[in-house]
Amino acid sequence: MQISFGFVCDFKNKDFVELIFCLKLLLEYSIFLTENGKSKEVFQYYNYVFEKYLPESSNLSKVNYNNLFLGKYHESFSIMYRDLVFLWMKLQDNLGFLTSDIETMRVLYKKISLMTGEYKSKNKKNNI
Repeated sequence: MQISFGFVCDFKNKDFVELIFCLKLLLEYSIFLTENGKSKEVFQYYNYVFEKYLPESSNLSKVNYNNLFLGKYHESFSIMYRDLVFLWMKLQDNLGFLTSDIETMRVLYKKISLMTGEYKSKNKKNNI
């Protein structure tokens, strides 16, 4: 599924929920492998995720990420998504992450973890 303009960032959208959990896992792998000096091995995971969840625009550096997403979480998610796309572009250019990229990944991981935690919390309340 390519992300088209108007992608709804809301927990009612199952594609959004799938995406945030996928990105959380991607960041977990990225941090672990980069800390262990194996950041080149994360390349295949980024390719898989962004081939699946890539914006329709072919020029990623010119995408207006604020206009790409709608919904309750569009502001916070558009920033996280843009930063992840830029990490992916950097990974392609450098064929690996630098240890200096770990801090960026940790910040993104904390933000996406808050979002997935909120989803789990709301979902738990609705299932009781």
